[in-house]
Amino acid sequence: MYYKNSVTYIRTILTERGIVSKEDPEATHTLEHILWMCDEIEQMSEWSFSKATKAARWIGWIYAALEEQCRSKGYDDLLWSNEDSRVRARWDVMEGYHLPKWCRVWHVVAIRL
Repeated sequence: MYYKNSVTYIRTILTERGIVSKEDPEATHTLEHILWMCDEIEQMSEWSFSKATKAARWIGWIYAALEEQCRSKGYDDLLWSNEDSRVRARWDVMEGYHLPKWCRVWHVVAIRL
């Protein structure tokens, strides 16, 4: 799965902390959309460069949306920042989850040399 660590973490914090069930309908719609996008990223073919670039665009949008929701709606229990986005993305890149499966082995070996 592309961006496996990020998608798993985002889904966990949104569902376990009950943030999607907040009173604000606009925020709930955005957060539900984020969960839907996470589902779509999980289902993308892991053998395609075009799907890898699509997943990268989508995860970038998800990061930006989470940052905006936390900043504008004051979710103290989430507190997602740009630094959090960069750390999560770095983690996925170091493990090769931003690449198609057939590229991951070479990427992980090269990055650890």
